[in-house]
Formats: sequence, structure tokens, C-alpha cells
Amino acid sequence: MHENTQSREQWMEQLRGFGAVIEGGEISRFDSEPGQPPMLTPLLHLACLEISGEDAEAFLDGQFSAAIRQLSAGHWILTAWHDPKGRARTLLHVQRHAEGYTCLMPRTLMGEILPKLRMFVLRSKVTIDDLSAHKTVLGVHSPEQQRPDGFQPLSGAPDWALACAGFDEIAGSWERARAAGFEPAGYAAWRRQEILTDIPSLRPATSGRFLPQFLGLERFEGLNFKKGCYIGQEVIARTHYLGKVKQYLAKANCPEAPEPGCDVRDGDGRRLGHALDGAPTEEGSWLVQLVIRQDKSQQGLHLDQAGKPALELA
Repeated sequence: MHENTQSREQWMEQLRGFGAVIEGGEISRFDSEPGQPPMLTPLLHLACLEISGEDAEAFLDGQFSAAIRQLSAGHWILTAWHDPKGRARTLLHVQRHAEGYTCLMPRTLMGEILPKLRMFVLRSKVTIDDLSAHKTVLGVHSPEQQRPDGFQPLSGAPDWALACAGFDEIAGSWERARAAGFEPAGYAAWRRQEILTDIPSLRPATSGRFLPQFLGLERFEGLNFKKGCYIGQEVIARTHYLGKVKQYLAKANCPEAPEPGCDVRDGDGRRLGHALDGAPTEEGSWLVQLVIRQDKSQQGLHLDQAGKPALELA
């Protein structure tokens, strides 16, 4: 691993010099940002795991719903690690490289997930290293501009690309992206664009609640029904082959911020699904990502939280 001369704290201070407003360990916004692609966003909310060893491929193939054995280098996939009931505990961006695999997951879920994942190593020749103190993540998003060097696309959504590297190297990636015309944007703008293009996200309040089909992971090479066994596979496959997938990702406009995991109800009070999260819009409202049922009335939708704010499907 390249030895950094720059620390995480120095990198964050450098970002502040670029106009970043950092709140709760995340960049909420930049002093001046377009809010639209092409955008360049430091993804400080993602932790970085490196999984290596001669059994790493077999180990990950038995843990995640993606076909890890078929994963080629040069791009990221979005997959999940599930509980025995098939519910996604966390989403992970995964990339294969010469030394093994890089896995990115939300820092808010790391403390719970990492010890449990390590429990499954047993006698396998696998090493799981948390390199979050030494590496960080940058993302770029643009439907029109070519990706800068060092950024790899997300399978199924090539307009999105990530770079994970040490702080010295990531500073170079920042400079190349800026030279290519990408403008700094905070996580709120990044997440808003993700919701618009149906890229899911999980938080502690929504961990362990949804089957991967509900989150659309097939699109990102994150769910494969022809691979071997993995945790939760039996429930996930049975739901798929019996045609019982009746919930899907949706997006809606809302006047207030959603509480992640809160119920979505119709005008008669019936629960149709849940809110995943949301992002503020430039107009002052919120764009909310939902998982809702397809076979119910969608009239009078609202969040089941204080004030019962109304939802308008986008």
C-alpha cells in the first residue's frame, strides 16, 4: 500500500479550503455548487475494506448476492450482504483488483457489520482490513462528460464512477476531475441525483428490512439467481421464482425531510411501504426514495411521521 504523506484530517482541511461545509463528518455542500452534473463529490460516508487472500473469491461469493467469481476488474458493482431471512443488512460497492477486492460500505453500518462478517472467515485464508484511516472515496457523475483517469464506472449506471485511494493519490484524482470540468458538490446534491436514477442506499434504520429485489440490485450486477449458495439465498430465490416480488423503488416529492424507515401509507391508512431516505431540493422541498408495493392504491400517499407530510410520486 502506498504510504500517505497526507492524513484524513489534512484532506478534510484541504476540502474546507475548496469551500466544503462539513457537518457530522460529511460534506453537506460546497459554498458554490451547481447541484447538477457534472459533479465531483467526496464520499466521506463510505468506509473502505480490503479483502484479500487465496480464498477471498470463494469467501465473498458465499457472502454476497453478486456472482463474485464472475466479477472482472475495471468497474464497480453494487451488491448486498444479507441476513438469513434474505434482508439486506448493508449495500456494498465492490471492485476486483490484482491484490483482492475493495468493498465500500456506509460508516454508520461498519461497527455492526464488520465483526459479523469476520466471524464467517473461520479457517479460510482470507484477510479483511479496514483501511478507512488510510483511504477515501471520490465520486463523479455526468451523463455527458468522459470519466477522468482513476475513476471506475458503476456497472448498470456508467454515468457514475468512483475512485478509492490514499489521500495523496485522491488529491491528484480531484485535480484531474476539476481540470476535466467537474464541479464540487456536497453529498446532498449527490444523493439527490442518485435518487433520480434509482440508486438505493441503506442506513441503520433501514438495514435488514428489504429483499435485494426490492432495491433493484440486479441492474448493478449485485444480484445473481444462477450462482451458488450465500446467506439468505433460499428466501431470495424462492421469492423470485414464485413471482412474489411486489415492492419496488420509487421516488416522490415531499415538503419535509423523511425519517428513514418510516411507513408510507395511502389515504385509507394502509401501509404501502417505507421511506429509505431523502435529499433536499433546490426549491426547499425533499426528494424521497421509497420502497412501496405495486398492487395497492397510491392515492393520498403520506409519510407516517409527525405532521403526516404528503407524498407526490415523481
